[in-house]
Amino acid sequence: MKIQFIGEHKVMKNQVLLKKNGQAIVNISKVFLDVNIGDRLDTIPKYSEKFGLSVGTIQKAFRFLEDEKFVTLEKKGHLGTIVKNIKYEKLLNYAGIDKLVCVMPLPYSKRYEGLATGLKKSFSDKKIEFYFAHMGGAGIRIDFLETGIYDFAITSKLAAEQAIKLGKKIEISFEFGKNSYVESHVLLKAHKNAIKKVGIDPKSQDQVLLTMDYFKDKNDIELIEIDYNKIPELLKRNIIDATIWSLDEIKERNMKIEYEELNNNELVNLANEAVLITTKNDSTLKNIVKKIIDKNYILNVQNEILEDKIYPSY
Repeated sequence: MKIQFIGEHKVMKNQVLLKKNGQAIVNISKVFLDVNIGDRLDTIPKYSEKFGLSVGTIQKAFRFLEDEKFVTLEKKGHLGTIVKNIKYEKLLNYAGIDKLVCVMPLPYSKRYEGLATGLKKSFSDKKIEFYFAHMGGAGIRIDFLETGIYDFAITSKLAAEQAIKLGKKIEISFEFGKNSYVESHVLLKAHKNAIKKVGIDPKSQDQVLLTMDYFKDKNDIELIEIDYNKIPELLKRNIIDATIWSLDEIKERNMKIEYEELNNNELVNLANEAVLITTKNDSTLKNIVKKIIDKNYILNVQNEILEDKIYPSY
């Protein structure tokens, strides 16, 4: 027989109450991260039913967030409660989001460094901890995002749309605009060689898709698997005759390689644009992105880094 003392019972009861109050604060904080200033909130009983917590516990959560000045609400009788102000950055910790991590390409170009710097500063200005992981290959970045290892990922719009078509549980949360990912894609060519052997890096979804599109009407082409880091050597040794790659990298590495720019068709334009993706139906993170990121600000930072006006910092 287990003997339980009255004092012990009170401690256990208080712990349960604290746990419920804490869970209510987490849940209601997430509610506010999903709404906009000016929105009308659901009723307390609806939130009580949704989260499986008592009306009193939900009311305490609202009161706590108001007392802390994280939210300002205006009660309008039968019209409901209207959100007057929200301090999104303050709510993140209470919503169980203490830091955010974005996985993006290896920062081999100033264009990528510009994106990273602009994003880092956007979140830092709101006192939100924001970190980067760097990883080559859009497919790998998307896989890690989908499994929940990272909060966000940056890819080209082409890679993101292709992944969605293939059933990946992701969605585009923010589009940075034309040429925000790379300046352009080009066809690199070995000097005066007829194009028979084309290098293709299976880790780069963009390069694979652009290559297949460019050579779709040519049946005498042999595709050679390569590592993009070896491109200059492979062309020089005539192991490949041509390959498609980013003009940014060619310029910044001062490669003395003949090239021709690809025509600006829909596929190429999609490959040139950067997007930020989240897991599908993660409305909280998607809303955070929309409230924190300003496209014009990010592109301005990116351009200043491209023009060597400011130093990258991320």
